[in-house]
Amino acid sequence: MANIRNSRIFWLIKNICCLVRCDIYKEIETLKYKQDNFVDNDARVYMNHLRRNILGYYMVNPELQDQYRNELNHIKTSDDLIFPYKKNKSIAGPIVAETDLETGMPYVVHNGKRLYFPMQMNLKNAIATYRDFIENECILGGGYREKEPHKYESEQIKVEDGDVLLDIGCAEALFTLEHIEKIKKAYLIESNPYWADALSATFKPYADKVTIVRKYISDKDSDNSITLETLLQNEDSGHLFIKMDIEGYEHLVLKASMKFLSDRKNVKIACCTYHRNSDFDEMSALLASNGFRTEASDGYMIFPFGGELQPPYFRKGVLRAEKKS
Repeated sequence: MANIRNSRIFWLIKNICCLVRCDIYKEIETLKYKQDNFVDNDARVYMNHLRRNILGYYMVNPELQDQYRNELNHIKTSDDLIFPYKKNKSIAGPIVAETDLETGMPYVVHNGKRLYFPMQMNLKNAIATYRDFIENECILGGGYREKEPHKYESEQIKVEDGDVLLDIGCAEALFTLEHIEKIKKAYLIESNPYWADALSATFKPYADKVTIVRKYISDKDSDNSITLETLLQNEDSGHLFIKMDIEGYEHLVLKASMKFLSDRKNVKIACCTYHRNSDFDEMSALLASNGFRTEASDGYMIFPFGGELQPPYFRKGVLRAEKKS
């Protein structure tokens, strides 16, 4: 994945097309986006090439079209390849945002609370990023698109009063801020120092219930990584909600943590599965074989950043799972 992330195509598409939040600004301090006509043209060429490849594949395999007919019809005429669904609405009213004079960081007001962004991001970009989270990625739901493949919760599997929330690969941690009042405690796991100051500022009012962990969640403990079992060794057997978006390493973490999770009661999981073709099937089988009920988010995503895309191109965005007492 490192070679892909260091390519110009990777970054120009991420910025131009308002794409998937998980990586948008994680390496902005070392990889600079050049806003000029040449870059814009490269992005259009790349996305048009991808669109032609997808449509061409289903044209010569018409027997496979039915499952993705709605998505195929959408990308024929729209630039929305990553989330191939009609947009229903926009955020009502203006987005309230300012730059904090004390910290120099921009922030957006979300449900009366300040969501901070790194100072390297100007106010305009902070607003655009927040709008993307809400309207395009629909991580919190809200009906902004016809379908919401990146939505973490459903009516059955959701954050509830008194839960301990693990936001793994949290970046700005909008998901945790959305639920901060109802949860018992939150662990924000983000190894990239780019987000450190913004996270500290956002959750300063909630320091009594928020722990920021500046390590990777992994299958082993080290100076820069930690396992779920070690992280939660002092937590009681209360309800857990685990939200995980870690760039294709979700399966590794789940597999390494499965015995620990299976031994606990009342565990809910929302795990991204769009990074690799096989993620949804492999992780669904793993969780189901360990006593979890599973479900998929509604719709599909196209994610062109995890290596060469292979048919069927469309991937489930989020796998949800739960195991009750």
